[in-house]
Amino acid sequence: MAEIIQDIIKIVIQVAKYTIVPLIKHTLEGFFYALMAFLRYANDITRRLMVMIR
Repeated sequence: MAEIIQDIIKIVIQVAKYTIVPLIKHTLEGFFYALMAFLRYANDITRRLMVMIR
């Protein structure tokens, strides 16, 4: 019985390694790219506001 449970745990870990880990990586990458795009956009708006103020 214990061996079956260990095998199941090993399979779950293997599955997690190839599905959950890449998913987290992609989510973090997506978040990072979104953040960079937002910062670029905010930078552009700030520049326009500075021009307007002057």
